[in-house]
Amino acid sequence: MKSSVRDFEITNNDLKALTGLDKDDVLLGGTAFTVKDYFLNLVNGILSAKLEAPRKELTLLIVLWLFSVYIVGTLSVLIFERIIPIIPGWLSNIIIVLAAVITSLTVRWYWLQKYVTPFVGSLVKQAENYNQVVGDMRAIDNREDENKQNLNLRDRQKVVEAMELARYDLVRAFTIERKFRKNKDYVDTEDELSISNVATLLQLRVSDPNSEYARLLNETLQVAVRTQEEMRKLSGLHDRHLIQP
Repeated sequence: MKSSVRDFEITNNDLKALTGLDKDDVLLGGTAFTVKDYFLNLVNGILSAKLEAPRKELTLLIVLWLFSVYIVGTLSVLIFERIIPIIPGWLSNIIIVLAAVITSLTVRWYWLQKYVTPFVGSLVKQAENYNQVVGDMRAIDNREDENKQNLNLRDRQKVVEAMELARYDLVRAFTIERKFRKNKDYVDTEDELSISNVATLLQLRVSDPNSEYARLLNETLQVAVRTQEEMRKLSGLHDRHLIQP
C-alpha cells in the first residue's frame, strides 16, 4: 500500500516553532551580512514573490523610517538651521530623508544580525529544498494515480525512507541551532553535533538509476549532506567559543 508523504513537508508553522523566527526574517537576515545585502534581499524577495509577507517588512520599515525622520529631522534642524544655514531647505530635506532611510535600514539589519544567524538561514534553505522533493514526490504519485500506472513500490519506499531520515536530521539541526543561538554553552559534546543519517542514506539504492525516484533519492541525500555540513560549521563555532578565555 502506498503511504502518503503529505505530512512530510516542513511548513512555515513548523519552521517558526523550530527556529522561534518568522521565515521572512530568516530569508532576509540569514544571508544579509551587510545593510546592502539586506536591502537587496528585500527587493529581490518582493519582486520574485519569494517572501510571503513583504507587506509586514515594508510596514515595519515605514514605522522605523518615520521614527528615524523624527529623530534625524530634529537633529538636522539644529545642524542645518543653526550650524550650516547656507544649505537650502530642499537640499536639507533630501539629506534628512536619505539619512532616515539609511538609519531605518541599519536598525532593521542590526536586529536581524543579532537574532538571525547564517546557520539558521542555510538550514531554512535546505528545508525549502527538502519541501521541493516532497512536492515532486506528490506530483509523481498524482500522475501515476491518474494514469493508473503500476508503481514501483519498492523504489518509492526507498525514497520515502530517505525523506524520513533527512527530515529527522533537519528538525534535529534546527533544534540544536536554536538552543546554541540562545546559549553558546548548550552543546557540550562533539557527538551531539556530529550525529547524522548521511551514512544510512548513502546505502539506499533504487532499481533504476535513471528514474525519477533515483533523482529524488539523490536530491534528498544532498539535503542531508548540506545539513550535516552546517552542523560541522556550528561545531567549529562551538569549539572556538569553548576555548575563548
